Amino acid sequence: QVAANPVYVQVGSGTTVVNDSGAKSTTVTVTQSQSVINWVPTDTAPTGGAIDLLPATHVWNFNGDGDYIVLNRFTSGAGLPLSRQIAISGTVNSYDMQASATQGGNIWFYNAGGILINNGAAINVGGLVLTTSDIDRTNGLLDDSGMAHFHESRSGAAEIAIARNASIDVANANPRGAYLAVVAPRIRQSGAVRIDGSAAYVAAEEVSIRFGNGLFDIDVVVGADGGTALVHDGSTTGPAHAASTIDQSRIYMVAVPKNDAVSMLVSGQMGYYDAVSAVADPNGAVILSGGYGIGYGGIGNSPGNGVAADIAIADARFRGHVEIHASGTLLAGSAEPASAGERQIAVEGNALFTGDRGASLTVGTGDAMTIDGDLVLQSRGAGGARVQVDGGQLIVGGDLLVSADVAAESFNDAGGGDAQGGTASIRLSGGTILAGRIIASADGMGGAGSIGGDDSPGAPVPGGDGGAGRGGNASITIEGAANVETGIIAAHAIGEGGGGGDFVSGTGISGAPGQGGEGRGGTAGIYVNVTAAGSVTTADLIVDASGSGGGGGEYYSFNSGPSAGGGVGGRGGDGVGGTATIALAAPVTASNQMQAVAQALGGDGGSHDRGGDGGNAFGGTAQAIVTGIDAGTGPVYFHVGAQGGDGGDGQDGIGGSGGNAIGGTARAQADGAGGRIAVTAGNFSTDGHGGSGGSGGLSFMAVDVAVAPAGGRGGDGTGGTIEIAASNGAQLFIDSESPSPTAFLGSLGYGGSGGRGSSNFSGPTGIGGDGGDSGASNGGTVRLIATGGTVSRGGSGPLAIAVTGAPSESGPAGEGPGGLGANGAETVTTGGQVLIEANAGPASPGIVELGLADIEASGDRAGRVVFRGNGAIHAAALEVRTRGAAAPTNGDVGVASAGIYLAPSGGGSIVTDGAMRLLSDGSIGIQGQAGAGVAAGGPLTLEAGGEVDIRHASRTGTAATLGSAADALSISAETGIHAAPGTLLAAATTLSLTT
Repeated sequence: QVAANPVYVQVGSGTTVVNDSGAKSTTVTVTQSQSVINWVPTDTAPTGGAIDLLPATHVWNFNGDGDYIVLNRFTSGAGLPLSRQIAISGTVNSYDMQASATQGGNIWFYNAGGILINNGAAINVGGLVLTTSDIDRTNGLLDDSGMAHFHESRSGAAEIAIARNASIDVANANPRGAYLAVVAPRIRQSGAVRIDGSAAYVAAEEVSIRFGNGLFDIDVVVGADGGTALVHDGSTTGPAHAASTIDQSRIYMVAVPKNDAVSMLVSGQMGYYDAVSAVADPNGAVILSGGYGIGYGGIGNSPGNGVAADIAIADARFRGHVEIHASGTLLAGSAEPASAGERQIAVEGNALFTGDRGASLTVGTGDAMTIDGDLVLQSRGAGGARVQVDGGQLIVGGDLLVSADVAAESFNDAGGGDAQGGTASIRLSGGTILAGRIIASADGMGGAGSIGGDDSPGAPVPGGDGGAGRGGNASITIEGAANVETGIIAAHAIGEGGGGGDFVSGTGISGAPGQGGEGRGGTAGIYVNVTAAGSVTTADLIVDASGSGGGGGEYYSFNSGPSAGGGVGGRGGDGVGGTATIALAAPVTASNQMQAVAQALGGDGGSHDRGGDGGNAFGGTAQAIVTGIDAGTGPVYFHVGAQGGDGGDGQDGIGGSGGNAIGGTARAQADGAGGRIAVTAGNFSTDGHGGSGGSGGLSFMAVDVAVAPAGGRGGDGTGGTIEIAASNGAQLFIDSESPSPTAFLGSLGYGGSGGRGSSNFSGPTGIGGDGGDSGASNGGTVRLIATGGTVSRGGSGPLAIAVTGAPSESGPAGEGPGGLGANGAETVTTGGQVLIEANAGPASPGIVELGLADIEASGDRAGRVVFRGNGAIHAAALEVRTRGAAAPTNGDVGVASAGIYLAPSGGGSIVTDGAMRLLSDGSIGIQGQAGAGVAAGGPLTLEAGGEVDIRHASRTGTAATLGSAADALSISAETGIHAAPGTLLAAATTLSLTT
């Protein structure tokens, strides 16, 4: 016992120790800035419980001047480390005599066997270190940089424990200038710690710490050896101060593994009370690090080793910002229901939670989590990032972001590095989430390729290829008696390819730039199925699974001559859309809009002697599915368009070709009795735009070139698919976009423009380069499908459907004194496909109501339009056109690639109130079955550049296969009209057949 029988050795000059047994006090007075005292306890037995060093009611005082340090080492009589823990049960005080004996001075305690700050103990000092690691004293207690070095602990099981009713107060005359450091392989903090400055709990065996202005540097040399290394279930708090660049307060908790995984368990209260501008000011932050060191007050960039450190948080209050990063998994909250009152996690600021191998936050029944600022939960590992609310409350004053984004490092020698987004999920199964925005993100961003060059001309290094970026899986599920109120609900799983590395030449060597990386969208979804007790209120619902390729690398030369070797610019990476889904089985109050996005963008080709080709683009699937509820009339936007990358320009050669583009699938689907959704025709974006060809180029050093290089070819553009479907008693309405009365459904293809041919002034007879050909333009697909449901034109205006190829521009010729080159050719356009299908469901008929309908699938080559099914297809009037060249048919119109085909079956019908006009440069087929036929209330006209083939299988009743009930029937066909036995044609006035 210090007061009863102190033994001290190796005390520096100017240090005195006075014991007062009557007052039960020991007073240490020092006159030096650093002092070391070796204490030998009376109880020196090698085994037993904690050594009762300072009993309750005893006082240990330290006196000195200014910012002095006293290191108290506890050893055996032979000077050897103790294997047993020492206990402090009384009171420890330290004073700064220069500051009128106010609290001050820095008191350090070292015991290899551990330290227990016992129940009822009180420590009131200016600075405090508690450690089981001996401290290096080679050049004083602090080296020239102000760092203290803690040698490796003698025992991996040594613990520093602060008991439940112990109190520690650390403050001095310099506001927020105090420090607390607890260093041991095992730490348990259950007491009440108050710090006017910064505190660090470091669970490790060997550490170096720099106590600099509150922004500590913590370098862990040897970590803790497995198990639960750090437990905080008490309080570590202190006064807050206004923002400062001089002394900045932090509370650090660090646990780093040695050979086996370690964990940190955190609860209680942490941070600085009465915080000033808590949400905006980073001073007063709490930082929890599992597996990482600390550099200048922040968590390091790389873990100490590959062994996991996990962090678990429950029943915690953070009085300001908090940043938590685990190299293993991070678990916040508990999956178990609260048994004795609600459990809470509260953050009076922003919260950043990261788990490298997985991060999850669970708010169970009876629990509550409140964040005054933003909450970011993120993971880059296989475990993903997950928020689960099961009956509790999650209240976020700012935004809620759950992220499994992965970004590859850039500029690696071998390329940019690939990146695959992880799994980010938010699931609310009862309970409440309130937040400014709710976002789940699982983006993948490929790294950029390294820059190549010819620093060593004999061994040029090519530019690195960009890495592939692939979106992961992002989902938000709201179900049960759940309540959500927020500004935006968004899920995105975007893939972005990295750009190819450039090649920079100082000698004119024709090096190779890198290729752009592929960008591929993942899966993004928002799913709502709340009960009557639940509600979802937001401005916007957005899902995005787009993909964009990286640009190809460029060639740069600082040499005045042309490059040697005729190099090619980097090719742009392909862009591929993923799948984006909004699925509603319960009403959502969305005051603004819903968007489903799965666009694709090809990367541009890079420039070199010859331009690199642009990347291709393939749109994904964007869908809104409504089941059993009325989704209202709020706008729903579908974006699955594709844009091919542009070809790179040639510097001394032809331009690169533009990338091809194919639009994706935009699907609106209503299912189940009571299911209803209205979509605006103009809100479907499915067009495919081919990339433009690059311009040809000719070096300014070229001499007497006969014909200059040509421009690159434009990429082909193909429209995507619009699918509008209703099933099992549901209704889907197609509205026009105000102020137009016409509802226009179009999926068009736009070929890319050809590149410009190079000019040629290299000699008196030089001819300019040819322009590049334009890309082909191909119409897309529109499907209206009713399977026991109703698809209907929602208003009284017309419905126009177009799946055509739009004309594109060829590249202009280059100039030259010997004449112009040839302009590029304009490639063909091709019509797309339209399918109108109605079939009965298990309990309801299938109905398609077209209103005043105009359908076109034309181009230089004709497309195809099909009506079929055993349901009812009805129009007020109908005109269908498939103009353009078409392959001849011979009774096989049903499987032809072009033309018009009507095939009602069973009890189905294809009927117009007024005129029906079917016009094709290909063939037209009518295929009735049983009692099903095609009928017009007005004139019925068929005009075919090929054949008209009419059949009726197993005809029943008196209804005609094809007829006009009140007007004429006119059929003309260039190659013949064929009618199979059993076919019946009918007209109220005249029947005209012309071949």
